[in-house]
Amino acid sequence: MRRSLSIWIVVFSAATSWAAGPAPLELDLSQSSSLRGVLVLPPVSSSVVGKKGAFVGVDTRRTVERFVLPAHGKLVKAIDKKLGGKVLSADVAQGVLTRESVLASAVDKPAVLARLAKVTGVNWVVTFTLNNGVLTATVSDPAGKAVIEGLTIAGVSTLNDAQADSMAGVLVPRILELEKARVAAEAALKPAVVEAPLPPPEEDLQDAELDQLNAGKVSTSRPLDRNRVRALVAVGPGATLRGLALSGETANALADLENGVVVGLGINAQLMPLEFFEATSGKAWSQVSLEVHYRRAFVRAQGVAGGLEGSSCTMTDDDLQLRVGARYRLGEGYLPTIGLAGGWSQEQTRFDCSLPLVSTTWRGIDAQLRVRQPLFRDLVTLELIGGPRILLPGPLAESPGFSLSAEAWIEVKPVSILFGRVGVRYSRLQAANPSLTAVDSRTFLALELGAFL
Repeated sequence: MRRSLSIWIVVFSAATSWAAGPAPLELDLSQSSSLRGVLVLPPVSSSVVGKKGAFVGVDTRRTVERFVLPAHGKLVKAIDKKLGGKVLSADVAQGVLTRESVLASAVDKPAVLARLAKVTGVNWVVTFTLNNGVLTATVSDPAGKAVIEGLTIAGVSTLNDAQADSMAGVLVPRILELEKARVAAEAALKPAVVEAPLPPPEEDLQDAELDQLNAGKVSTSRPLDRNRVRALVAVGPGATLRGLALSGETANALADLENGVVVGLGINAQLMPLEFFEATSGKAWSQVSLEVHYRRAFVRAQGVAGGLEGSSCTMTDDDLQLRVGARYRLGEGYLPTIGLAGGWSQEQTRFDCSLPLVSTTWRGIDAQLRVRQPLFRDLVTLELIGGPRILLPGPLAESPGFSLSAEAWIEVKPVSILFGRVGVRYSRLQAANPSLTAVDSRTFLALELGAFL
């Protein structure tokens, strides 16, 4: 009976082992412990724009390279998972590219890769190309020299997680082989050192494992990015010019205005809430803005003829605009950003005296088209804004006419978080009541200085 029991125990143990199956093979990550970091850059896709003309010698075609940012995050996540947290995050990598002004057409140049490796302090730089459905990987050393080329996966139209894991499965073992060879070469160059006996260790209250993790991680604080503004404020002087044309039954009873250029002050504040969150920051659609624009002219009315000589009148001439806008970035480089905006506006000229002058208060709803066009890298930008203004009913605006508003600004971001802009804001407002028709036009030329986050 004891012998039979022993036999059944052996059989049961063997069956259990067979059911469990062989132990799964796992990637040995011990070689990654010497890695300071790996920089994975966004894939670069090439496309031909323009066309060949009908005449001989007329050919406007050119090749344009752009970063494929949606695929970048998936590749970084897949490779980082297999390297145990040694890959710089996608946000950090894209921020370094922007800060170093590296375009998609330049990431295959050894000098550029060497500069990126030096800035980030990594051991290896990985670049990708994605053309005709083939994703190709290249690994370069800190000097920018390609040491692994031609690692490919095919059938990639829009990279998915499974394809990113497949590329990581091919790429990571090759990176670990390179790292093992690098460590062995450095060890061979070091002279033999006789270590002196260490003194007894002192009591250490630090967490060694936590210190090692902190030392191995590159800081993920967001670098300065002029294209990912979270908030801004600017203020500056300007010059205001007003033209008012009156007609109708009561127009002859009003004094004629001689309008000249007067000094004014402009204030501009904007908030981009989606840029404050990592999940939405830096996306093509994340430039949603809440805006306040204010202008005030420093001016008085003075009687000069018609029996009003020497009469003085205080007045208020200002403009307040509250807007909500959204823009969409069409791509990297010199492609524009387009969008729409809507808001509420009030422009008023109020005379606080008994002179025969008409005070106006125009309130309306703006519908605007917006275009931002880079002129020089991310340092100089042209912004155009314009559209109709729908006047709200009021004492003078019983019958609103055709009204519009428009702006044009050139913005310069020369250093750090500082910026300046120069431009013009124009409005044409038209309305009437049974006895008076008014066409009020205002032009504000401004120079504003401020800061952004």
